[in-house]
Amino acid sequence: MNRDNYQVTNTQLIGLILIAYVFSFAIRMIWVFQFQDNSSFYWDNEIMINTNDGYFWASSAQNILHSMHMDNPRIPSMWANAIVSFSVLFVKITPFSLETVILYMPAVISGLVVIPMILIARLYGQSLWGFFAALLGSIAWSYYNRTMTGYYDTDMFSAMAPMFILYFLMKSTVDFNLRSALYASLAIAIYPFLYESGQPVIYAMGIIYALYMIFYHRNDNVTY
Repeated sequence: MNRDNYQVTNTQLIGLILIAYVFSFAIRMIWVFQFQDNSSFYWDNEIMINTNDGYFWASSAQNILHSMHMDNPRIPSMWANAIVSFSVLFVKITPFSLETVILYMPAVISGLVVIPMILIARLYGQSLWGFFAALLGSIAWSYYNRTMTGYYDTDMFSAMAPMFILYFLMKSTVDFNLRSALYASLAIAIYPFLYESGQPVIYAMGIIYALYMIFYHRNDNVTY
């Protein structure tokens, strides 16, 4: 059973991740609690989303699920972007309506950022500090504003996906396991599907990683 400097076991690590995730989700529920009694915020028995771009993505999901907006050529297909794909999938496999899915999906997805944040700290035996970082990072001001409940847009993937990529890249520099690098490569490959606007960040991460490996580990075959 792996332990770090603060004697956090694997079971306790999972507990810390769950606590941080629930905290992140609960904070994002403030907007719902604030407006749930205001009838003007409701449509089809659900609170409406609060970003204009969200209605564009939701229209695509409506088209796929209910054959609506068929004459609109700008409506993207199901596999054009992860936000549409996941929305359709969640509606099909859960008992929730599309209106409910698009309302809470930002809070559900964006909160996953706590996982790589804690795991990165775990690499250096500092899981507890990673937990506190996750509490802060998951509700950081700009990230919270654009991933709050109802902010149905691709921003929900903007920090969560790069943090997973960063974790796998950092893990590969700690354990020199090609499997970690493979996971990072796969995450980088699917990133444009999640958040196309953030590709420059991923390119920068990849370049810095390559330079780091060549500079510090140029004599190791695994680098190449």
